[in-house]
Amino acid sequence: MMGFLNLEGAAIPVIRLDHLFDLPEPDPDPYTPLIILKTGNPPLALLVDGIVEVVTVVADAVLPVQEAHTFNDCAVGEIAVAGKAISVLSVHRLLLEKERQSVVEFQAMEQKRLREVERVAE
Repeated sequence: MMGFLNLEGAAIPVIRLDHLFDLPEPDPDPYTPLIILKTGNPPLALLVDGIVEVVTVVADAVLPVQEAHTFNDCAVGEIAVAGKAISVLSVHRLLLEKERQSVVEFQAMEQKRLREVERVAE
């Protein structure tokens, strides 16, 4: 976890995908994109190198991934975009259960801090 994003008063954990997938560490700057995943518990922000495009994919276009070829089975399929294989990730499998519990605990502490800062600012 890289830290938290204050999104309209909500503390959103920022997860670095490079650590999850053993990729080279990016050099974040103020313009580094984040992808906000609101469907998870907790909601997450993923720090990514860049966003090339957003695509809509029909379920039939998702190809299976070989079992045990991804950490925690977080890649649930692959799609082809412009001739490249793109992994389809499950937001519910990005973190191990213990990691998810730790993030929830840190998020609660950060949310409490945000409320305190807001009270002081009023």
